[in-house]
Amino acid sequence: MATPPGAFAHTLRLWVTALLVALTFAGCGGGSSTAPPGPDAAIKALTPANITPQDGIWWNPAESGRGYTLELQGNQLILTLYMYETGGVSVWYSGLLTQQPDGAFTGAILRYSGGQTLLGAYKAPTGNTTPANVSLAFSSATSGALTIQPTSGAAQTVAIQKFSFGTGGTAAGFQNGVWWNSGQSGRGFYVEAQGGQLSIGTYLYDASGQPVWYTAVAPLASDGMSGSGQLLQFANGQTLTGAYKPPAQSASHGTVTFAASSGNTAQLTLPDGSKVALQRFVFGGTTPTGRDLASLPSLDLTPMLTAAGSWVPTSTTSSSLIPFWGNIRTGSNQLEGVAMAGWAYSGFSNTATSVTTVRAVLLQQQADGRLLEASTAVLGNPDTNGAGSVLTADFNGDGREDLVFPAHNESPFLWQASTAFMSRADGGFNRIVLPDAVMNHDSRVVQLGGQTRIIARSFGGSGQNGQGAGFNVVYTWNGSNFTVDEGIGDPGGMSVVAGKFGPDSQDWVAIGDSSFGATPPTSWSPTNPMLNYIFRYDGTKLVTPGILLPKPYFNDKAEYAGFSSQWDPHSKTHTSRLYTTDLNQDGRPDIIAGQEIWSGAGGLQRSALQLLVNQGNTVFHDQTDVLAPEYDKQSRHIDYTLRLVDLDGSGIDSIVMVNTFGFTVTLTQPSGNFLLVNDGTGRLYAAMGNAQFSGMAPRIIDYANANVGGNRSTGQAVPAFMPYRTPNGLINYVAMVSTVLKAAPFPFAGYYFVNVPLQINLATDFRRSLTIPTRNGSKNIRTWAGNDTIHRALSDPDCKIDGGLGVNTVVYPGKRADWVIARVGSTFTVRPAQGGGGTDTLTRVQKAQFDDLAVELSSVP
Repeated sequence: MATPPGAFAHTLRLWVTALLVALTFAGCGGGSSTAPPGPDAAIKALTPANITPQDGIWWNPAESGRGYTLELQGNQLILTLYMYETGGVSVWYSGLLTQQPDGAFTGAILRYSGGQTLLGAYKAPTGNTTPANVSLAFSSATSGALTIQPTSGAAQTVAIQKFSFGTGGTAAGFQNGVWWNSGQSGRGFYVEAQGGQLSIGTYLYDASGQPVWYTAVAPLASDGMSGSGQLLQFANGQTLTGAYKPPAQSASHGTVTFAASSGNTAQLTLPDGSKVALQRFVFGGTTPTGRDLASLPSLDLTPMLTAAGSWVPTSTTSSSLIPFWGNIRTGSNQLEGVAMAGWAYSGFSNTATSVTTVRAVLLQQQADGRLLEASTAVLGNPDTNGAGSVLTADFNGDGREDLVFPAHNESPFLWQASTAFMSRADGGFNRIVLPDAVMNHDSRVVQLGGQTRIIARSFGGSGQNGQGAGFNVVYTWNGSNFTVDEGIGDPGGMSVVAGKFGPDSQDWVAIGDSSFGATPPTSWSPTNPMLNYIFRYDGTKLVTPGILLPKPYFNDKAEYAGFSSQWDPHSKTHTSRLYTTDLNQDGRPDIIAGQEIWSGAGGLQRSALQLLVNQGNTVFHDQTDVLAPEYDKQSRHIDYTLRLVDLDGSGIDSIVMVNTFGFTVTLTQPSGNFLLVNDGTGRLYAAMGNAQFSGMAPRIIDYANANVGGNRSTGQAVPAFMPYRTPNGLINYVAMVSTVLKAAPFPFAGYYFVNVPLQINLATDFRRSLTIPTRNGSKNIRTWAGNDTIHRALSDPDCKIDGGLGVNTVVYPGKRADWVIARVGSTFTVRPAQGGGGTDTLTRVQKAQFDDLAVELSSVP
């Protein structure tokens, strides 16, 4: 088909852009759409899910004179079609399309009417119809196919491609896209700069109320902020489903001037001299499936709750339980569930000569994603000698997870043998007793000497009120049981973890709460301050002296001096647990210290996650206050078995914390249940915290009271919320409610479990908009479903950034000319034009902001 010559072709392709806004703003005036059809199979196959189409004007070169504009924000795409009525008048249709799992976008296109004219008073649109449903699929960022299924008639498929109308780099200081005046919804303006050209499109209505579009093309002013041009109208072109027909210019409506005052604010001067204040329009960026996590406190959970079972951990009601939890994969499909154990408590001055047997519990995932108690069926004999940790890993190398309960008891203080359950091919477990005698206060699965092992820190001084230096224990699977090594050296302490913390590839061991003096190993004394160290491990023993870590968090802080610690006056902080992960994604393992102010008389008074960030060369900086401000230090419990889990395949661990001591926490107190997500810089956000968990608690307690049965009842305390993942990668919870016997003196009677199948997807459900002011050396950053802003320093290293859903911006220091931007498939790279600093690789980021202008990345060729 013929292409319009010269200036007309240039102008025509510009005005196509204008009408993108029309759809959006007419949509603001009201209207509904019908469900779109499924895409044609051939088109459906075009679109890999990772293709990001370029925003702007699209066309079919064989059908010049009509065209399309599209703008992508998150997983939604606004498509506007610039067509003509059968009578020749120009008309626009627009629709909000949603991306499907196969990558295609589907939705309805609407025709609005009755709205505001170019120069008239404000009038909201009064009507709309649905001419067609559409499916849009892409084979690359600049080519695709549009299937149009009219409400009557056969479907048509049109091959389309991106159209570029400007040459050279764009120096615009404002954002391309939809602009509007929020007091005039129903009409709008699409502004796009390419090279030295500016397109100003208007989508509005004629005097009879019918949709019409006009467009202006102008040189972009030298300051990159403004332009003026004649507003033109076209007629007699191709209809939505008709044969090709070239249009012609039908009218000129005078001069319009667009003048931006910032990247997202501007003023439009109309042909009569009146001025319209404009701002950039953000249409949401995404239609997340699921629900906003902030709404969970008001969610009616009752219809989804089901029983998961009960747990009576001991055969006596004269003691309560100090419980611990962990996730365990079981069965042929290795579905994730929950395992628990603990140690019986009946006072720290207990003089018994044997410990209370504690039955472990296993909650196994079913085909519907819920959990059911299956302890005896899966574990056989679930008895343990008490436990202070729940450890899972594939120790025996059969591809299935095993379960280990390192022994620990404090009521009475007695060394005992640990218990393990080793997986079998039939989905069950073989119970074994380990050849140890320990009170393992802290135990961790680690990589040590190139093997998956367990390292533990045992109390010393077995017996009533026992005290002693304690000892370290390393467990290694030997084919039939665990070999127990207690000879690696003893610098004291109550917590332990291992990692490659030094400048070399060698193993190091971190010890918390060491009371061996300032430069261990000297000699243990209960009057020495409890400090934290790292020691190099040479394969058989710890190399001394150790390297002192930053001061424990609560020590020597005036605001905590009035709280009573069991170790006053020598130590305020109890470092009960140590963990390791790469918090700030710089390739070096960092240390997380679970810490508290605790005493036997006062219990837990304050707690913290101390974040020690590895600077290299065995130097660590305490970044707790900067990175963990959303952890509530007044939480009534700190999880001794918190989980570090990569929940989304990003390589970045989230922190899951559970208040297993829920019977001590009322609904008005901060419970200690948390889902803390990490953006990759080490900054932790409470995606779920006290508001969500305490808000859900009453409905779960009501359900438990109505269903627990027998002679048991529950109190008004916050349950323990334990997460697990279903095969689709989403997160469910099971809530554990403490129960007591109804008869006085109401002794502890066990626990009742309630399924809370929330199916949380953090990628869509954590919708808070975030600002990341500093990257903290990170090479891997990702955000979730908000409109996020990520800052860059010139010296920052290479970094992968995934902005997730929403409309996301990366802010760069200096002018646009100081940086080089390139499109690489569906991603963009940004690097300094000269000098030091790394290259950013951007995925799902819409804008790069510089000191002098903003660049819409979709406009990058």
